Amino acid sequence: METSGYMEELTLKRRIRDEKSKEEKMKFRKELVALYVRQAEHFKLSDRPDFKVARQILEKAIELQVDHPLANYRLGYIHYRDGRYASAVHHFNIALGRKTTNSLSEVQITLAHMFSANCGIHIAREALFKIEGLENVFEPIDDEGAEKIKRYRDELLVQEWEMFDRLYYRKIRNGEDKIITETEFHDYSPAPRELVLKSSEEGRYALIHLEMPLELNMTFFNLLFLLSTRSQSTYQSLQTQLTELNGEEISNDNLRQSISRLKKKIISFDTLFNTISTTDKEGSRINVFELSDEWTVTILCRADDFLKNEI
Repeated sequence: METSGYMEELTLKRRIRDEKSKEEKMKFRKELVALYVRQAEHFKLSDRPDFKVARQILEKAIELQVDHPLANYRLGYIHYRDGRYASAVHHFNIALGRKTTNSLSEVQITLAHMFSANCGIHIAREALFKIEGLENVFEPIDDEGAEKIKRYRDELLVQEWEMFDRLYYRKIRNGEDKIITETEFHDYSPAPRELVLKSSEEGRYALIHLEMPLELNMTFFNLLFLLSTRSQSTYQSLQTQLTELNGEEISNDNLRQSISRLKKKIISFDTLFNTISTTDKEGSRINVFELSDEWTVTILCRADDFLKNEI
């Protein structure tokens, strides 16, 4: 925690300890909670994001106020990001169940419900996978146990974990988001002048008509995603957004090297993206990238691949 925040924390803790009035104690506790929430956001959005420290600070805030909406929302997101879906749902439910002056914005409420939906799918998918594993090795010791298992097995809304895979893909094009089947996901082929960015557990790929599929690392994939979905991008905006998507700092040199390498890997890069020379607010010359009007971009991915970064 930065020095000024650390000193403010010590001051508030001392006031809470020494204050005799319950009302004043409560006021200082609320100020300390608000400080923790601000500090956690600082660590999450800093040049070098540290989600571990942000989580620890938010846990301190919730220790002081268990039902604080924003602290629970942000802690829920960190658990969601790290794949701790049951914990994430717990904190999202608390955040959504309270209406105070600290209530969430409409955007945060919507996202919390979306994250919770994705968590539910992950939890259900894992539970079904474990059920199928147990069924292969476990035999009930009596008829009553067998009857119970069969009765509740028949009541499952989804019978096989693989069924989630057939519902768990989406196609994004021109701002429209559509759920597609597993077959549609795997069989999709790019049309002429169409870039397809495809992401699944099998890897990340760029697909272009009549070109060989290009396997991409996370940085290359996220960079193409940003170039394809933003109207105009500068080196500075790309560096900021790529750092957020990757979860680690991307230097200007790293960015320029990545763009240079993508140009060598993708034959159509210079026709796919226009590079425009212009001036910034200070009058300095800068390059701006934008998707060519002659091209379309389609993104095929798991339902929550990019949702995790929309916070």
